[in-house]
Amino acid sequence: GAFGLITEVVYRTLPIPKHMKAISYVTPSMEVTWAIQLELSAKERVPYTNTIMFEMTNYMVKAIADGIEGYGAIFYAVEGDDEADIDSRIKEISAVCEKHGAIHGNEKMDHFAMTGTTGTLEMVRDVPSNSCPFMTWESMFPRSKSLEFTKGLQDAFKSVEGHRENATAAGLYLVPMGHIFLTGITIRSGFSTPEAEEHLR
Repeated sequence: GAFGLITEVVYRTLPIPKHMKAISYVTPSMEVTWAIQLELSAKERVPYTNTIMFEMTNYMVKAIADGIEGYGAIFYAVEGDDEADIDSRIKEISAVCEKHGAIHGNEKMDHFAMTGTTGTLEMVRDVPSNSCPFMTWESMFPRSKSLEFTKGLQDAFKSVEGHRENATAAGLYLVPMGHIFLTGITIRSGFSTPEAEEHLR
């Protein structure tokens, strides 16, 4: 929406990393999820290249979890030119996750970590959409208070009456970004409820 004259264009290219490995972890609670992501994202050298967290009830996660129980699934991809360094960083991620009581996911979840966190998610084409309509509320919030903030958003959702009648539910995902967390809450409902869209609004 702004006018101006372009006087210079800089196009930077980076070589594709030679190696990539990925790992997934399932957390027992919302608090444990935040503790892990806070600790890893605050390190001087963040060990992962890409990461995202979804609740275990997320339709994509349910399709690959094969019955693994827990609150949330965290997916990590690590890229680089030195395979030994990548292995060391995977161990670092695992140590933090297991210290907080998370358990390693399965092979399908590790594959999701490889593709889902890097934008090459082939498996989404094979998973049917779980709901419509839906709306997503994304917020960038300082890491230290993000858990309290996110719980407040969920409480606000629960305080509105009519979710059961409109088959409506809220899902959560989390992405560390610098000194903030991007928290996304997706509110969704069933196809067969005509009033659902108005209820969501």
